[in-house]
Amino acid sequence: MATISIIRVENPAEKAEISAHILHALPDWFGLPDSTQKYIDDSRNMPFFAAVREGQAVGFAALKETSPCAGEIYRADGALRGV
Repeated sequence: MATISIIRVENPAEKAEISAHILHALPDWFGLPDSTQKYIDDSRNMPFFAAVREGQAVGFAALKETSPCAGEIYRADGALRGV
């Protein structure tokens, strides 16, 4: 099995592209188009990390600060099983 690398993504368009690719691959979890698009749009402005295997993003984590002391992690991984 190929190694998975975690990379930080800075480019907002790349964040949206990765999140769209992963979320659209998970229709059982992200089947409402308007909600899915909101996740994708919001990810553009969050700290964002992608899990990459053989040059292909297979998952991501986007971090949302909800207060100075707390936050939320949006994680989606269609192919990471156990990571």
